[in-house]
Amino acid sequence: MNGRERLLFVLLLGMVVGLDPLSIDTALPAAQVMATELGTDLSSVQLSLSLFLLGMAAGQLFYGPLSDRFGRRPVLLFALFLYVAASAALAISPGIEMLVAARLVQGLAAAATQVIARAVVRDRLDREDASHVLSYIFLVLGIAPIVAPVIGAWLTESVGWRSIFAVMLAYGTAALAIHWRWLPETNQAPDRGALAPQRLIAAFSQVAGSGLFWAYVGCGAAVFAALFAFIAGAPAAFIVHLGETPEAFGWFFALVMVGNLIGYPVGARLVIRLGINRLLMWGTLGGLASGLSIAGLALGGVSSPWAIAVPVFAYMFVFALILPPSTAGALSPFPRVAGAASSLLGVAQFGCGALAGAVVAALDDGTQMPLAIGVAASSVAGLAAFVWVRGLTSGGRRR
Repeated sequence: MNGRERLLFVLLLGMVVGLDPLSIDTALPAAQVMATELGTDLSSVQLSLSLFLLGMAAGQLFYGPLSDRFGRRPVLLFALFLYVAASAALAISPGIEMLVAARLVQGLAAAATQVIARAVVRDRLDREDASHVLSYIFLVLGIAPIVAPVIGAWLTESVGWRSIFAVMLAYGTAALAIHWRWLPETNQAPDRGALAPQRLIAAFSQVAGSGLFWAYVGCGAAVFAALFAFIAGAPAAFIVHLGETPEAFGWFFALVMVGNLIGYPVGARLVIRLGINRLLMWGTLGGLASGLSIAGLALGGVSSPWAIAVPVFAYMFVFALILPPSTAGALSPFPRVAGAASSLLGVAQFGCGALAGAVVAALDDGTQMPLAIGVAASSVAGLAAFVWVRGLTSGGRRR
């Protein structure tokens, strides 16, 4: 892949990967307003986020095998069309029931973005190069969460919460048009039998039978669990418990996500020098320090938005060091079933994220404690997963 092709893939795949934080983070400052105007409670609006994540987790199972059979391009274009339809339904939802259902469908559509992005990169690049390029693609996951909550807060206070979903509709439509025009097909040998039940079972069994796959996946799934523990608990912690306005919450959330923005280019440079395993080691150790810090401050009774924002800022920095190399390490052994491997990886990441978010929301006690414990527990799990990676690769088979 030459430099021009790399730039094209980074721009195109970065745009669709951006659908995920746009869909999640833009609506966070509006949660309480949505609950009030729809005549429901905050927990019901939080349920819509959990169902979005559930849709993303479930959708991961299908898009990988579909893209192995039909190609990356048509599957992504279909998912973008479905995303546009769901966003339109959200913008006109008359009640919480339609909102919750449309968020589930929107999550099912958005699931394709990271599955296809990972598979496209795996189609064209080897292990370390894939991690390098994924760092720049996932840089969008650092930029979008900085901008999205600020825009969401402004739209909520200036225009109304429905305009947030109108923005998602416009972005999805633009992404569909641009990818229809410029996205090339990278699956040069579609597998006509990829959807046959016995082949699906064989492909998923091949991937699922690899301990090394699950060890790398565990590193990435742990940071997703920490991220969504924060996302689920942040509106209640900042707005309800600490009394911050939606606008102030948007700025605190943006500040936290600057950690991602800084971390991705740092990780892209370090992975070439250190290799993916050493980068994962430093990332998981940094995550543990950040997770224990936020838990210690909460247990110590420090009730301040900075007691949440500063440790999570640090965690988001190491999140960016962990996600690309853990993804590349998990996918690199499976060139012939990259779609199936990408699907299982996505199910684990977003499944753990949805579970962590649901647990934090269910344990909401009016403080930052559930959020803090969720981040801390995830950081411990991430270090345990890296120890597993280290045990499986200590013989020098992988860097």
